[in-house]
Amino acid sequence: MDRKTYLVVAGIIFTLVVVFHLVRVFADWPVIIGDWSVPKWVSWVALIVAGQHNDKLINVQRLQPFLSNLLKPVSGHNP
Repeated sequence: MDRKTYLVVAGIIFTLVVVFHLVRVFADWPVIIGDWSVPKWVSWVALIVAGQHNDKLINVQRLQPFLSNLLKPVSGHNP
């Protein structure tokens, strides 16, 4: 898998996580793990974290052409 495909797939996954947590909070979906009922604030935290990761992925995708040109070796330069 090349870098661009990886970034697109990761962005889709983080977007789905954000949407799931938004729906869970506003539709009052219960989440129960064993005997523990997960409070809604956990979804708010997960929503913020996944949203920030998704934002960073979008920025990396947008800057990828610039960064790849920046990191190319200079011809004729041998350290």
